[in-house]
Amino acid sequence: MGLQWLSYANTPMQTPMASPAMGGNPEPPMAIAPLQPEPSRTSSLDPQGPKLLASFQSERGSPVYVFALGNGHRVIIEPRNATDVISLRTFINAGSIDESPIHPSLLYPSSTPAPSGLAHLDEHCHFLDTQQYPKKNSWTARVEEFGTDFNATTDNEYIQHEMTFNHEALPTMLAMHADSVLHPKYNPKDIQQEKTNVINEMAKREAPPDAKVYNKLYELMFERPGFQTLGRKSDVQKATVEDLKRFHQTYYTPTNMVTVISGPVDIPQVLNMMTQAFGQNPAKIQPNLNAGLRLALRPGEIRQGEIHDPQLNHTIATMAFPAPSKSNLRERIAMEVLWSILGDSPSGQLYKALQPSGSMPLANDISTYYEPLKQAGTFQISFSPTQGQERNVIQTIQGLLSPMNLWSTVNNPTLVNQIKNKLHYQFINSLANTENATMALGSEAFTNSLGYYSQYSKILETLSPQELYEVAQKYLNPNTFAVVWGMPGPADPIPDLESTQPTGQPMFQGNKPSKKAVRFGQAIPLSQIGALALNQTQVTQSSSVFHYLGQPQHGQLCNGVTASFLQVPGQTQSCLTIALPLSAPYSGLRELLPDILCEGTPAIKTLTDQWRNQGISFDPEITGDRLILKVVGPANQESQMMQAARTILTEPFRMSPSDFSQIQRNLLSRIQNGLTDPEVKLSDAVLKSAYGENHPYAKSTMAILSDLSRQTPNNVLAVYQQALQSLGQIQVMMVSPQAPVVLKNLLDWNIQQMGWQGNPYRPVSMIETPPVQRLQGTQKPILVPNDSVDQAYLTVGWRAPSIQSPDYPAFCILRELLEGSAGKFFKELRTKQGLVYGTSEHYASDQMAGNLYTVSAQVAYDNIDRGLKAIDKVRDDMRNKSISQKALDMAKSKYRLRLRELVETPDGIASGYDRWLETGQSPQSLSGLQSQIEAVTAADVRRVAQELFSPESRYQVAGISAPQDVLATYPSNHS
Repeated sequence: MGLQWLSYANTPMQTPMASPAMGGNPEPPMAIAPLQPEPSRTSSLDPQGPKLLASFQSERGSPVYVFALGNGHRVIIEPRNATDVISLRTFINAGSIDESPIHPSLLYPSSTPAPSGLAHLDEHCHFLDTQQYPKKNSWTARVEEFGTDFNATTDNEYIQHEMTFNHEALPTMLAMHADSVLHPKYNPKDIQQEKTNVINEMAKREAPPDAKVYNKLYELMFERPGFQTLGRKSDVQKATVEDLKRFHQTYYTPTNMVTVISGPVDIPQVLNMMTQAFGQNPAKIQPNLNAGLRLALRPGEIRQGEIHDPQLNHTIATMAFPAPSKSNLRERIAMEVLWSILGDSPSGQLYKALQPSGSMPLANDISTYYEPLKQAGTFQISFSPTQGQERNVIQTIQGLLSPMNLWSTVNNPTLVNQIKNKLHYQFINSLANTENATMALGSEAFTNSLGYYSQYSKILETLSPQELYEVAQKYLNPNTFAVVWGMPGPADPIPDLESTQPTGQPMFQGNKPSKKAVRFGQAIPLSQIGALALNQTQVTQSSSVFHYLGQPQHGQLCNGVTASFLQVPGQTQSCLTIALPLSAPYSGLRELLPDILCEGTPAIKTLTDQWRNQGISFDPEITGDRLILKVVGPANQESQMMQAARTILTEPFRMSPSDFSQIQRNLLSRIQNGLTDPEVKLSDAVLKSAYGENHPYAKSTMAILSDLSRQTPNNVLAVYQQALQSLGQIQVMMVSPQAPVVLKNLLDWNIQQMGWQGNPYRPVSMIETPPVQRLQGTQKPILVPNDSVDQAYLTVGWRAPSIQSPDYPAFCILRELLEGSAGKFFKELRTKQGLVYGTSEHYASDQMAGNLYTVSAQVAYDNIDRGLKAIDKVRDDMRNKSISQKALDMAKSKYRLRLRELVETPDGIASGYDRWLETGQSPQSLSGLQSQIEAVTAADVRRVAQELFSPESRYQVAGISAPQDVLATYPSNHS
């Protein structure tokens, strides 16, 4: 039910084509020889039923099989045994590209029968009522009983319906998935409410200034705005049941659909289920397969646009170049290499050019992104130009992309090989997550580009500097780009209104869509390949991955630091987590330290790049009164990971004032960009009420900016040195396939080699952190004026149990009952009353016993009181009504799924233990926590709810942000 209007990274692409600039031959369509079947098993499938089209081994080593059911519906199955989670997705080769364009052009005429926004509205309707569950929301209620995560998304080029669930629920979930995808009922009354939800979603998606910049950028690049998937409000309001049925009848036809399933599954069983669920779907109208977005930017053309937004207090910009399509595998992977070389880290060429060492930067807050589409793509550079340097920024980027500079950049075998190693490692590890695997497989399925999934390493390895140079010259032409400037000022009209055609005229019409059915390879009858079942262990109710969740071993290192070790046999990664205490209340320092650790000196930038190229990644962050450094790397490089951590922790003391100033400027720019978020002021006000005037967690964003601008290296390094010297409070956690005794010896050796650096700056006196404000009862509503929002923002918060509390397991179950699309807040505000697009909930567990639980939503101005009363109703119901056994079981299933998803990777496992490190506690067994969760009773949950939501003994605050004239009419005595 979500919308990914800007996320094109996973869209399906066309058949690979050779580029004249590339030389050589195009990548062949997927036609990989089948894997050898397991001889001890026999298939129970009907030889006349599903046909095997192809089989191959993924880059991660998992086998993948591609089938076609008798009606042409394709099924991709990836059996995985090292997980208890199943991910199921059905992709439809349709999207907003099949609708009437908001802005008609030569590329996109207005003759399409479907009105704008119809694909997205139709996707929403699949969760309302179905053939098997005709009562409104009964389908979702049944799915939620199993703790299942479900969603759907609409993009320009495809639609997907997704489910993630515990493996025990496979038969029921697959049947319900098919019922939702194939048999929505389209009840007119229900659809009317869903139109309101879609319009609420529009308001949320269109509000941020950077979203408006991207919307305009896509209009310049493709003559199709980024908000096209949302559609016009008027079109959504006028859409009829007949429009929706026609869209579904046209595009939800078997040859236009692919279902992907990954997890601990038995192939014959899944194919039998799929035949029953999807095999009876008759071929309806054969749609013209959409060709996807087409590039409107002509060679040698520069297009510029601008948007004005009163939320902005400085200029932001995004620049886009044409880039390879997803289907051209060699050019696509070459562009990924170029992307990494140019700008995916502070040592990238773009960063160096725009932030020259020792000079005033031309721009801050620099980011890059490559989006491959079906038959086009974009390479985007976003930045905040220094005032007066806008033209110089563009000229500098153009100079960087000149032929001479490009050749010197890519003609560096050492650098290119390091980048290749990093990309290969990142690609392999991204597939460890089951949901990532089904997304990757399904998004490649419509255009024979599954070779990206199975041949990535081979293609990456064979790319030469000459080939990289040719790809860069072909696409990154310094004289062919679009740029959009976002500037402070009166707001531009939203694109829902009729407007003229965007700047520039299209050069070409693009390729005609193919009308041939897509196939992955030669169809092979099952009878010719024998058994399909792999060497799988029988899956039972007891999890096969809970052996990862044992009790960590605790001990002390040679310097007195507390260390914990968890051995996870069979994994390919290790994760090292270090938690340092931070007692200083400087809010600016809390923002600075993570960047200083990885970017504080030129030497550390170089070293961190080298480590990343070896597959070692770093993630420093501040949580509460702790600095957490997480280092993840290959299982055979634990020693290098520890050396990297040692260097990262000591190198900041070599930071120069100019290095510090550059980090400070970048951070100031990022936080200023964050001020455009309407929720920031509201969050600031709520935290101020919760923690008191002087507490560092209650500092407003403007106060943080002010404090940040005053910080000096002296302050930062003095506080940091104190953290490093507080050995009794430092904690280390290591998750690895290595034995704990080996890991402890490695850590001890690295500590002895540490060579702690002294602080070259004058020590400063430390200020003690003030205690959390202890307010009780219901506080008066906090009114936060904001004249730039077109909906009211609501946040309600309560003081919650800490992770150390014996009530914590019951509180976890309470959260599962309240949160997400299956939660009571969402159901009351969205499903029952249609007031909001969605809700968001947050538990701040790291803020020094000031644990705060909040729920937030956006409503129309005239629904403020209804929205707050709806939240109050959920609160009162949880406090006063009994919790059914069905609801309790559902919440436990949801929690079980979260935990199983978490433990698919060592990084995830470590994250499960980090919650203790963040609060200064010794990590406890996750399996022990799961046992505590399973032992929670309905009475426990109700007792915690009564304590949490008690108006007398606890604390509640409501915050409302809206224009001043709206707040002036709001009653101040609401409770």
